[in-house]
Amino acid sequence: MFHHILVPLDFTPKNAAALRAAQEAAEAWNARVTLVHVIERIEHIPPRALRAFYDTLTASARVRMARAAQRLSRAGRPARQVILFGKRGPSLLRYVVLNKVDLVVLASHRVRPDGSRHVWATLSYQLAVLAPCPVLLVK
Repeated sequence: MFHHILVPLDFTPKNAAALRAAQEAAEAWNARVTLVHVIERIEHIPPRALRAFYDTLTASARVRMARAAQRLSRAGRPARQVILFGKRGPSLLRYVVLNKVDLVVLASHRVRPDGSRHVWATLSYQLAVLAPCPVLLVK
């Protein structure tokens, strides 16, 4: 059913649940997995002015992504690792479309029944509503 699974990573502990779910889905459908981390640029400052800063963030992201990929690899699911620069939501949505992703698996927080307003600005909500493919929110 699914051929290409995308897992956005922010390197928080909640990513572990999303990685497990993506691994299970990939095994069930023999799908490939892509891990993506988005480094947000600081607005109004040219990237070249902060090159060392972005280089440090990129190096750190590569190490952390390699650890996440290693978990999948041990289970027989090698994962592609991608680092993007830009705003998280739009960057991930663009990647989904351009790379024919047909399932996004990501961690989400629990929604409080009191209708807290911060829910609507979360990445998980943005992807769940705007992605052109199914989105699995793991809690």
